[in-house]
Amino acid sequence: MKTWSTLSAVVSIRVSDELRREMERLCDRICWNDEIRELLQARVEEQRRQEAIDGLASYVETLPGVPAGTGARTVREDRDSH
Repeated sequence: MKTWSTLSAVVSIRVSDELRREMERLCDRICWNDEIRELLQARVEEQRRQEAIDGLASYVETLPGVPAGTGARTVREDRDSH
């Protein structure tokens, strides 16, 4: 079992009565606190990665382009150098 920092906050959510009953029924097999905590952590990490990708994409869009035909010329020069 993971140990958590002594500094923490309480987050509450609402679920249907039916879901709550099922969660209580399964509580001997599932530690809901850990499950929910891990889900939230994974979701936050996913969003951080997406923000990094979005930032990189925005940066790439600001870079100057290259003249048409540069790729073909570069490949040709590379082939000819061998």
